Amino acid sequence: MKILHTADWHLGCKVPILGYERINEQEYILSQIIKTVESENVDTIVIAGDIFDSHLPTVDAEKLLNNFIATVSGDMGKSVIMISGNHDSNEKIKALSILPHKFSKAKFVFFPKGKSIENIIKDKDLIVDFNGITFVCIPFLPFRYLPKSYIGEYSYQDLFVDILNSIIEDIKSDVILISHDTIAGAVYSSNFVSEASESRLDYQALDIDLISRQNFAPKIRYWALGHIHKFQELKGNKVGMTIKAYYPGSILQLNFGEANEDKYILIVDINDQKDEINISPIQINQPKKFIKREIYSNEDGEKLLKEIKDSLGDYYIKTIIKKAISSSMIYSLKEKGIIVEIEHNESEIQNSLKHISNIITDPIQVYKAYCNENHYEYSEEEIQKLDSIMKKIRETST
Repeated sequence: MKILHTADWHLGCKVPILGYERINEQEYILSQIIKTVESENVDTIVIAGDIFDSHLPTVDAEKLLNNFIATVSGDMGKSVIMISGNHDSNEKIKALSILPHKFSKAKFVFFPKGKSIENIIKDKDLIVDFNGITFVCIPFLPFRYLPKSYIGEYSYQDLFVDILNSIIEDIKSDVILISHDTIAGAVYSSNFVSEASESRLDYQALDIDLISRQNFAPKIRYWALGHIHKFQELKGNKVGMTIKAYYPGSILQLNFGEANEDKYILIVDINDQKDEINISPIQINQPKKFIKREIYSNEDGEKLLKEIKDSLGDYYIKTIIKKAISSSMIYSLKEKGIIVEIEHNESEIQNSLKHISNIITDPIQVYKAYCNENHYEYSEEEIQKLDSIMKKIRETST
């Protein structure tokens, strides 16, 4: 059996700061995934959460997802399993089956609001059987969707393990586990670390080594993860074998913290005859990439502008201004749609302010500074004329 494992689509997302829609880029990437499903003869597509970027996705985002599922499930006859992530609305996931004849082989797994964990497990809401393989699906576990009796009684990991154990104990065969979680020790994209506090990152972290020591662990043949945007393998040791656990990462660079990161989908090939699982990452071609560049001088700015002169449409660019540069250079960068973030240290700012206060009362110095910034050679005659005008103004004012 071949599984295509993907996650963190964030359909409907926008470019940070600039606010540009990215639906066309996402449509291009989903077309690549459809081609891979066909070329690799995939049996089942697993989408491990964060399908949408918002609990209230745009109409275009919903349409894009529906068209994808209608194609791979309805037209191509492939199985699709999708779980909700922390960015997804359970109600939106629940309402996806708007085309029953096209979605007959698609399963959408979420925690029904108001339904107890006991009844969810009893009704086997988190189990999907496709092509002789049992998938145990645990969507993102926000405490607000759980009965109050659970709050404070367990850590997130205790709750996760209890749910998983309750499901797996009655399953005789091996399983594919799908969840949308943080695994302790996972490597984050730099943006994720900088924008979220350490306590938030660890709030719902699972210890794969602890989970691998559970009695049910030998049944887990593959753990299809979502939530972390960086492609990586995680390993948890257990007696005689290791849980194969992977994050495929997001399907496109979502922000400047993910600049320079390659993006992947995973082909998981399960060979029952040889009792093997082979994992093959397939790189996704990014229609537009994020670039982050530090600028220390006008020359750095000019070099960047020269580099992207003929390929500006291929990138989203953010510059970090580390040293003082001319206002005309800042204007040139912004004119090209480049984000400019000024990051001078305090002493440089104070020096700049002091310089400004010195020249603000002397128009001649202001004019000279302007000419220097714009690479214009002023003449002594111009300075004399300006000086004469300023003298007349002062005489008139007195």
